Amino acid sequence: TTMFRKFRLVLLGVLCICTLLYLSKKLIYPGSSDVTYIPIGKGGFFRDAKVSVNPVDDGKVTLEDIFISVRTSRKFHESRIDPIVKTWFNLAREQTYIFTDGDDDKLNETTGGHVINTHCEQDYNRSHLSCKTGTVYDTYLASGKKWWCRFDDDNYVNPRRVVHLVNGYNWTQDICIGKLSVPFFTTDYHGHS
Repeated sequence: TTMFRKFRLVLLGVLCICTLLYLSKKLIYPGSSDVTYIPIGKGGFFRDAKVSVNPVDDGKVTLEDIFISVRTSRKFHESRIDPIVKTWFNLAREQTYIFTDGDDDKLNETTGGHVINTHCEQDYNRSHLSCKTGTVYDTYLASGKKWWCRFDDDNYVNPRRVVHLVNGYNWTQDICIGKLSVPFFTTDYHGHS
């Protein structure tokens, strides 16, 4: 019976911890249930959810329905962006935009005007990343595309596989496929003035 009591206490403790974690998440992120997080790859903590796979218009998503953004910094244009431009960028040239923190006329010409200077700080901190992501988000909304796929400058993208992947989800729902860069949201960005 001593072993049974210990088991009950451990079980009660686990239930209390789970309840506290659930309640603290709801207090810290009150609107977080509005977005579904789907884990891709290893690492990170995400909610699993059932997602409707039938788009409202019953049409298949094509590459033209996708807005692809690549987030980078001016110092990585040669080492990271040039290889992207020479490889997968050409498979999705019209859909892909490169967001950076510095002007680069040569790269902008090479990409057909698809380089956007966010005019955010040239620093790697939460405020800078929020500013850059906010600019990307505003540009995505203005594009009218169904999907926004955000990549960093060290990611290789297979556009055909991206199209195949997003066709498994309903584009009218708020969905984040992948993993968060940080375990929480930040609200440093408040739109362009």
